[in-house]
Amino acid sequence: MTGVQTCALPICRVPVKAVGIVKKGQRLVSAGQGYARAAKEGEATAFNTIGRALVDKTDDGVGTVEAIVIIK
Repeated sequence: MTGVQTCALPICRVPVKAVGIVKKGQRLVSAGQGYARAAKEGEATAFNTIGRALVDKTDDGVGTVEAIVIIK
């Protein structure tokens, strides 16, 4: 991510730094060190979910995932 995106609405489409394989539609939670990861089955709650992935990330390494983030 090269810059900070701003949103006029409380729902934003933003690039999120992620580790591991992420499938479109999966909830994203913190992986620590400023990265997100796909939530495991039953792990995601309203309190720890960052957003939802809009695209697939098919490798295990670090990458960027476009995601929907809701700001409350």
